[in-house]
Amino acid sequence: MSNAAGNDRVALWDNYKFILIYLVVLGHLANKTADSVIGARAVFLFIYLFHMPAFAFVSGLFAKNTVKNKRYDKVFEYLTLYLGFSVLMCLFYMVIQHKQNFRLLYQDSTPWYALALFNWFLITICLQRLKGSYWLIASIVLGIMVGYDKEVHDVLALSRTLVLYPFFLTGYLLDRKKLEKLAENKVLKILSIFALAVAAGLVYWKNGVFYHYRGLYTARNGYALIKAIGNSMYGGVYRMVYYVVAAGLSFLLLLATPTRRYFFTSWGTRSMTTYVFHMIPLYLFTRANTINGKSIAEYMIVNSKTPWIFVIAAVIVFVCGMPVFEKILNFFVKPRWKSPETETKEK
Repeated sequence: MSNAAGNDRVALWDNYKFILIYLVVLGHLANKTADSVIGARAVFLFIYLFHMPAFAFVSGLFAKNTVKNKRYDKVFEYLTLYLGFSVLMCLFYMVIQHKQNFRLLYQDSTPWYALALFNWFLITICLQRLKGSYWLIASIVLGIMVGYDKEVHDVLALSRTLVLYPFFLTGYLLDRKKLEKLAENKVLKILSIFALAVAAGLVYWKNGVFYHYRGLYTARNGYALIKAIGNSMYGGVYRMVYYVVAAGLSFLLLLATPTRRYFFTSWGTRSMTTYVFHMIPLYLFTRANTINGKSIAEYMIVNSKTPWIFVIAAVIVFVCGMPVFEKILNFFVKPRWKSPETETKEK
């Protein structure tokens, strides 16, 4: 198969995950000056419209075996990852900023995604016998309604878990082979690239309008906390629009993704490793008072060197996605379960 990436892996999905993790890092860089620089703001807004819904979708797409076989050992690896990631972030800020911000149950930083994955897998295992269409509609309704509850926020990443779950579930329910066939269509690929370019241009042109609603894109804010919505009673309509936009852009990116193996394909297999470790170099690039009172990223963007953040993001992705970091991560987050034979011998 032309798009096989070795070991029966399909290059399309590794390429897709590589692009997404690159967008995560790029979005975090652009976010640092999004308030004052239009170019960085447009980059930030376009990425945040769909990058985490797309990650949730592709995670669900490859969750079938774990869910159907009820592989709780695999599921609990995400909980271990969340705990280890949280401790890593806490230690890093203690060393760099001389303060601690460890919160076990309240999570507003990057470890939230590992906890959300743990939640999604458990929910899906418990409800896998439900009819797909009913299940998906119910998850969308719940994702919309949770925004009306002012108490649901970052505790146990509950807001993001419920709001983004429809994307994870969509991936779980869809046939991967059919999507791969669509992605090989060259006409659809060209049209998708054009549509993404138009969408990016629209975000740049109307960046003020999109920025006004930025509180909606993170999936962690109740409608009452998003001033742009005005009357929170209509928050559900805004979230429904967000669902449509995020799903559309995620699908367009999938169709636009290369289906052949490239030099960066293997980095897509280590997207979670990059996600965990990228915060350290990211902080160094965005740390204040590095150059004339500004961070490196801010200095580049403010001085009309915005394109350099694309290069910085690429460097961070390739460095943090190196195999050595994956080995380090696996050592700490993958539990060493005892085999039944070992337990019998110990007895």
